[in-house]
Amino acid sequence: MRFLCALFIFFAIACSKYSPELESALELAGDNREELEKVIDNYKGPDNSQKRRAAEFLIMNMPNHHTNNSVLLDTFRHYLVSQDKLIWGTLNTFEKEYGSLKQTQYEKTFDIKTITAGYLICNIESSFRIWKEAPWGKHISFEDFCEEVLPYRVGTEPLEDWKETYHSIFQPILDSLYHGDDPVKACSLLCEYVTVNPEKWIYQSGLSVPGLGASTMLRARYGSCKDQAEFLMYVMRSVGLPVGMDIIVQNPDNSFTGHFWNYVRGTDGNYFSFDFYEQKPGKPRDRGRKLGRVYRLCFASQQESLPFQNNRDHIPGVLNRKLLRDVSQYYFPDREIALYAGQDSYEGKIMYLSVFNNTRWIPMAWSKVERDSVRFRYMEPGIAYMPYAYYDERYATFADPVLYYDDGRIVQVKPDKEKRQNVILKRKYKIFDYWKKFRIRSVGGRFQGANKPDFSDAITLHTVPESVDMEYYDIAVPPGNFHYLRYLSADSGYNNMAEIYFFSGETELKGKIIGTDGFQGNYPERTKEAVFDGDPLTFYDAAEASGSWVGLDLEVPRAVTGLRYLIRNDDNAVRPGDRYELVYWDDGEWVSLGEQTADRAELKYEDVPSGALFLLHNHTRGKEERPFTYENGQQVWW
Repeated sequence: MRFLCALFIFFAIACSKYSPELESALELAGDNREELEKVIDNYKGPDNSQKRRAAEFLIMNMPNHHTNNSVLLDTFRHYLVSQDKLIWGTLNTFEKEYGSLKQTQYEKTFDIKTITAGYLICNIESSFRIWKEAPWGKHISFEDFCEEVLPYRVGTEPLEDWKETYHSIFQPILDSLYHGDDPVKACSLLCEYVTVNPEKWIYQSGLSVPGLGASTMLRARYGSCKDQAEFLMYVMRSVGLPVGMDIIVQNPDNSFTGHFWNYVRGTDGNYFSFDFYEQKPGKPRDRGRKLGRVYRLCFASQQESLPFQNNRDHIPGVLNRKLLRDVSQYYFPDREIALYAGQDSYEGKIMYLSVFNNTRWIPMAWSKVERDSVRFRYMEPGIAYMPYAYYDERYATFADPVLYYDDGRIVQVKPDKEKRQNVILKRKYKIFDYWKKFRIRSVGGRFQGANKPDFSDAITLHTVPESVDMEYYDIAVPPGNFHYLRYLSADSGYNNMAEIYFFSGETELKGKIIGTDGFQGNYPERTKEAVFDGDPLTFYDAAEASGSWVGLDLEVPRAVTGLRYLIRNDDNAVRPGDRYELVYWDDGEWVSLGEQTADRAELKYEDVPSGALFLLHNHTRGKEERPFTYENGQQVWW
C-alpha cells in the first residue's frame, strides 16, 4: 500500500505544471490548494514574473510554518494591551489569576492549510511596493528580499495584516530621521528611536511563549529578547530594511536557555548585528556575552541544516529545525576545534559539542566525522565544550571535556588522581561583568547612628570599602547608644543594599523601617522594605541616584556594637549553614568528593584531583551552578 501511495505521488508530481518543490507543498495544502493556486494564477504573465517567483517562494516554504496558540496565550495578549502600565511583575500577576503560560498546551495551525489568497496577495503587493520605494532597495537582491523583507510572519505568532499598519507608523518616523540610502544607518536611527518611544521596553526574562504577535507588541512593549527581536523585525521590514534574526540555542556560560538578536544587511552584503539595547547596528558586539555557536532563523528551509544532513540517528530537539542556518563564520571566522572521533565512529557520523546549561550538557554544534577525526569550525573560545555522540539509542561522551581558552589554547581536561591538591571555594557560579557596576555603586556608602530623626547628629559607623564584593560582611563598630540607624547610599548608588542587620552584642536589633520612599523603574518590589526582609536576592533600588537611605527607628536609644550587610548580589557565594557537594567530571560522569556544611563564607576540600573540571552543588537552596577549573589557587569559571 505504501508503495502505491508513493507511486501515485511520484506520478502526480511528474505530471504537474509546477516544480517538484511547489507541487509537494500544494499537495500538503489539501483543501486549501485552491487558495494557493489563486495566488500563483494572480501573477501570470511576464510582467509579474518576480511576484510569481515570490509567491512560489512563500508557498514552497510554507509547510514549515505555523501558528502556536492557546486560549491562555490569547488571554495574555488581551491582558497586556488592557493594562494602563506594564511592569516587570505583570507576568506574575497574570499567572496568579489565570494560570501558568509555561504549562499551557499549544495548538498548531499550519499556514499551508489555512492561509487565504487575499492575505498572501496583500502581503506580496505591500512588500514589493515597500522594497521598490526604499532608497536602499536597489542594493537588495531578489533573493535577499525574499528572505529578509517579503515574509508574512517572523515566528509562530498569529497571522495578522501587520506590514501596512507598521509601515504607516514607522515610515514617517524614519523619514524624519534619515534621508540617505544606507540601510545600516537607517536601521540604527530607527532602532534608537523605537527602543525609547513611546516608552521603554519592559524586559521579562521569564516569558517563554511562541509569539505575542505584531498588534500586541505595537501596543504593549513587553517581553523577552525573542519578543524584542521579533518586534524589531516587524518594524524594520515594514520600511524595507533587510533585517533578520540570529539565535543561540543555549547560552554557553549561564543558565538561560537561548538568546535572540537581529542583523541588518549592508549595501556591501556584510551583516551587522544589533539588539534592543546592548548593541546598535555597526557597533562592536559586547564580548562579555558568550555565544558559542550562532544560527540564523530563516523563512526558507535550509538544506544544510541538521534535519536534512542526519538521516540515520536521533537529532537533539534544539537542533532539529529545518529553518536554522549556521552563520558562525560571520562571528568566529578563524576558530576551530579538532578531535579524535573514537574507534566506534564512522565516516559521516554526526558528532556534537555541548555546553552546560546549569544541570546538563546541551548540544549546540555538530559536525561530520572525516576518517577518524571531527572538526568543529567557527567555535567561540572562552567556553567549556563537551564532545557527545549518539550511540546505541543514547547520547554519550566520545572524548574528555574541551576547554577552549580565549588565547586560543585547546585543552582536554583529564583529572590527575595522582597529583592531589587542596582547594578553597567561595562561589558556585561565575560573576558576570554586569555585576561589577552594581558592586561599584556601593563603594563609599555609609552606615550611621543618630539620636535625632533627621540624622543631623549622625556618627559614621562604617564606610563601604572599594574591596566590597557580593558576600556578607560582619563589622564590629565603636560602641555607642543610638535611637536611629541607617545606611546612606553612595553618590549615584541608587542605594542597592540587599540585607542589613544591626546588633547589640549577640542580639539583633529590631525597629520600624524608615528611609526614602520610592523605587527605580518598573520594579515596585525594590523598595526600602526589601533590605530587612531576610531575602538576599531582594534589594532596595532607589528612585534617585544619590541621597537615598534606609534604616531603623529603634523607639529608644540602644547600644550598638556591630552590623552585618550584603550589597545587591546573585546569592551564589558560599553561605554559612548551607549544605554543599563538590563533584568533578571523570569518564563521562560527575564523581562526588563529598558533602560539607559551610561554617563560613568559604569551603575547603582536601586531597582533590588536580587538572579536573569541577561543579559545586548547593543542596540547601538555589539553582545556578557553573563548571570551573582550579588554577593557581583560584576558581576559573567556564
